[in-house]
Amino acid sequence: MSTEDRAAESGPPESGRDHASGLSRRAFVATGAALSVGTFAGCSGGGSEPDNPSTDEAWTTDGLLEEIDGDETITIYAGTGDDQQWYDLVDVINDEFGTSLGADVVASDGGTVSQRFIQEREANNEQVDVLSSVSNVQDEIKNTGMEDGEEAANDVASEYFEMGVDENFWFKDVLEDWHLLPFMVPGFNGGTKITFPYNKDIFDDQGADVPEEYGDLLDDQYEGMTMLVPGYVVRTYAGWAISKGANETDMGEMEWMDALRENVEFKTASSHTSATREIANGNAAMMLYNFPNTVEAFITDSPALGAAFPSGGMWPASGGPLFINKNAPNPGVARFFVSAVLEEPVQKRILGEVYTQVPVRLDLDYSDVETNPYSRRRIEIDSEKIGFYDTAQYTTITQTALEEEKFDT
Repeated sequence: MSTEDRAAESGPPESGRDHASGLSRRAFVATGAALSVGTFAGCSGGGSEPDNPSTDEAWTTDGLLEEIDGDETITIYAGTGDDQQWYDLVDVINDEFGTSLGADVVASDGGTVSQRFIQEREANNEQVDVLSSVSNVQDEIKNTGMEDGEEAANDVASEYFEMGVDENFWFKDVLEDWHLLPFMVPGFNGGTKITFPYNKDIFDDQGADVPEEYGDLLDDQYEGMTMLVPGYVVRTYAGWAISKGANETDMGEMEWMDALRENVEFKTASSHTSATREIANGNAAMMLYNFPNTVEAFITDSPALGAAFPSGGMWPASGGPLFINKNAPNPGVARFFVSAVLEEPVQKRILGEVYTQVPVRLDLDYSDVETNPYSRRRIEIDSEKIGFYDTAQYTTITQTALEEEKFDT
């Protein structure tokens, strides 16, 4: 199964927020198989079918703000592994728009939040307004699109999410078509979604250079070095790295994986977060791939931890998605939230004030925003843009590698 959103299955370290105390301002620089639920006949969920805002024009953030009280609580389910970024984001929106929204956040891996979302739908007890990285649902939509076309995929999406977000909102004029879909808005995680963590001390001791391309990992200088494999391999990202390595060495994907296995020593880590921690502590040399926000949570306090971008960056359309629940209990608040996230002041403050996250609108100028060097590299590196349905080719590569036990330790 494709799992690009399940990836941060344990997330960055706990941030220490006391959620019971309410929302606090934080202005700091932070240094698989698709599950089909069919057609929900007779199952309307916890909310009513949302009404449209009272305008025939494209929806603006200010106009959407007029449709709500501004002191409601928005419920967010996120497969991003950490809840801190969502509380920070609500703080920023409240500050920019003079609202006092509260937030209930459920953050885990994409599979877990997918299951919760679906179970609540089936029980006619929907709680969530906005979702992000619901991998099982996204996989079902993507697989349908690959097999039956985008119209069929949109039919599936319409069972879960509010449609028309690519036409109804003001941001249709500033976001590119490749990552704005009728049911999905990119809200954060612009630029590369993949990075290569390594231990600087181990590399120095072995006299190894930081690889410029994935194909370089077959060089003798990496012979015998430990490469961690997470307990859950994320197919889209691992497949992209394998594809790059194979193409750069004129090899087949599985042939390249065999050569990599012969050159480095694979060892298992329980998660992407634990793998990052092991590398930072000097217990392993490197990892084939990881997520920039996961690595960023460690990089300031771990001087031996390095993070490179071999073969450039990978920017998938679904790297930082926002979905409005079709049966959202607070549809107006959900629309306002999604719209506000894309506003320029909020996007700029994401870079400096939202835990381990970066903005998605790279059409804006961030030169005057104070942030850490790693975050800036994430959005400035040349990244390959990959459409929502185009990631399937990389999923297939990793699935084959798993079936042929190429990741076994």
